[in-house]
Amino acid sequence: MFTAGAAARGHYRGRRRAGFVRFAFSDHPELTVVTVLLIAVAITLLVRTVAIGSSARPASTVGAEEPVASPGPHAPVVMPGQLPPSASGSPSTNEKAPVVALPPTTSPVPVPSQALISYEAEAADAIRTPGMPIRNLAIASGGQYIGGLGRGNAVVFPNVAAEGSGDYTLTIYYLSAEIRTVQLRINGGPAQLLTLAPSGGWQEVAAVAVRVQLLVGFNSIELSNAPGEPSPDLDRITLQG
Repeated sequence: MFTAGAAARGHYRGRRRAGFVRFAFSDHPELTVVTVLLIAVAITLLVRTVAIGSSARPASTVGAEEPVASPGPHAPVVMPGQLPPSASGSPSTNEKAPVVALPPTTSPVPVPSQALISYEAEAADAIRTPGMPIRNLAIASGGQYIGGLGRGNAVVFPNVAAEGSGDYTLTIYYLSAEIRTVQLRINGGPAQLLTLAPSGGWQEVAAVAVRVQLLVGFNSIELSNAPGEPSPDLDRITLQG
């Protein structure tokens, strides 16, 4: 219950606080200035703290988890038996471009069709030992043939064309009234001795066919005989694959 004594005590305390305030702000003005400054500084710090907090954390992200920074680039993991990307992926600028291999040509020189090809013994491109006579004969190919073959004399056909390496049929057209021999050389190789039967006379032409190995392109074919060994007269040779 509220009593007169309690009212008196409250009245006394109120008067004491009022007297202190009056003493502090009226009788001591320097305290008033210091107090006001302290209050202003406190308010300023509070405002700045609130402003900094607001700018550092947007309102839309307040309470959200901070994003985790993505790790920087790492070296690629190379498994056993694999090459690193610089070798197995795109080549580095220091790598040389691969060299492109060209396919071999089918023939080092142009050659005619491998149908039957005839080479005349008296032709200008045939190489003959000097002094071998060119004789006329109507039944001979081109109307002429070569005499004096053998006994160290030779006829070389330097441009016998073959479309590819392999076996070819070489036919020798000759004139002889008796059995005679002739040596055959292909591309300067070893001599093959051929024995030719009589053609029926020195005005008759006969033929003998042999299989020879030729290289692709131009080949040389030589007909000759050892010194002291005569050979038949020569009309021409033909080649067919």
